[in-house]
Amino acid sequence: MEGGGLNLVEMFSQMGMAAWGVAIILFIMSFLSIGIAIERIYTYSKATGQSKLFAPQVAKHLKDGRLKEAIALSGSKDYKYSHLAKVVLAGLQEYQFQQDSGGASLNRDDVLDTVRRSIQRASALTTSDLKKGVSMLATIGSTAPFVGLLGTVVGVINAFVGIASTG
Repeated sequence: MEGGGLNLVEMFSQMGMAAWGVAIILFIMSFLSIGIAIERIYTYSKATGQSKLFAPQVAKHLKDGRLKEAIALSGSKDYKYSHLAKVVLAGLQEYQFQQDSGGASLNRDDVLDTVRRSIQRASALTTSDLKKGVSMLATIGSTAPFVGLLGTVVGVINAFVGIASTG
């Protein structure tokens, strides 16, 4: 641009070390934020889609009393992103284990309680899996404005130093 316009090449050539440091840090933060956001969107959409397909199929197996088929379906690679499949698999495996290993010594309420605890553990693990990267986004979101403000302060200081040196 002519006549007082912004020339990026000239601006970058006049940046000091502090300005370069701030610019690089902001670039890295932006890159990480975009990467995490894209990965989370992909993971959430896959998990939602697979869970919507999984639910009616596993319900059909369970309604017909086919526990082994429901467990096989839950552990299938077709549903590896499905949060629902992971939780259901944990509950069904615990129930199957209780049935196979002498669940007769436990009454029905105790078996259901162990299955419920297994489902709660799987839910907690799945929730933490789905929240992966979100804390990094929160950290970047809260610190990036201050890094930008630091860059502004450094720029203002450099401007006043330039004004002082030219009189």
